Amino acid sequence: MPYVTENSRVNLVLPISSSNRDGVVSFLDSYAHTCLDSGDSANLFIVFIYDPVNGKDDVFGVLKSMITYYENKYQNGARIAWISLHTSNPTEFTIMDAVSKKFAPESLLLLCTIGMELSTEFLNRVRMNTINGWQVFFPIGFYQYKPNLIYEEKPYPTTIEISKNVGHFDRSLYEQSSFYNSDYLSARKNGTEIDESKNDLFSMFVKQGKLHVFRAVEPALKHRYRHRVCNPALDEGAYQRCLVSRSQGLASRAQLAMLIFEHQQKVDKMHLKVLHKQNDPNVNHMNPNMLK
Repeated sequence: MPYVTENSRVNLVLPISSSNRDGVVSFLDSYAHTCLDSGDSANLFIVFIYDPVNGKDDVFGVLKSMITYYENKYQNGARIAWISLHTSNPTEFTIMDAVSKKFAPESLLLLCTIGMELSTEFLNRVRMNTINGWQVFFPIGFYQYKPNLIYEEKPYPTTIEISKNVGHFDRSLYEQSSFYNSDYLSARKNGTEIDESKNDLFSMFVKQGKLHVFRAVEPALKHRYRHRVCNPALDEGAYQRCLVSRSQGLASRAQLAMLIFEHQQKVDKMHLKVLHKQNDPNVNHMNPNMLK
């Protein structure tokens, strides 16, 4: 097995569309704290995805100004680069095809998502589990449940605790991945017959069969809740995985059952109040459980 080291530079690739740009500020703060303040060997490469049907106004203008702010804040620069990608149908392939042209073959790439929390521990896992010419890494992250369903009151905690009441490890998702650019280019060259609209990077590397595809639970990868939109145009398996992820990502079964019970109790009490107002002679002999 080739030699790996925790000193390898990681290039974080962050695709941003107009629909998920609201979470970019938190990601930039996490990047600054984890990578810039600590001196971690990591760069950030942002892909601004423009829909051709939108107007001429730059929907990412504010975010580009923030990048300039970080560049001016740090003496050696913020190590943030970006490109624009104009497409009405962005896929992992269209994004990574554009990104791969900007990096040398020996570059280590980490495909990120808005909402994931960066940590030195996770970046080191990426370095150790991604091996040039040998292995690609698809971690199983811990995803937070919907905050207003699991917390009783605001403000919600700023950190994500690994707990069955806070979230779960989502085995249905393959959206974060790390690999060397040379391995990606080789897989793309040998996988020209892949239907890009119905496949993802994970299926491409698996079908290629020349590299180990390492898939494992990763406690150091935590992801904040976000509403998931499932595209029916996906491959049937990918579409079903998305539906499963969306349904299981709201809260635990016990929490959902309690929420339904509490809601039913409120409905029953409202029903009793209505009966009181109607001066029903039988109302004094009733209780909420009788209305079920």
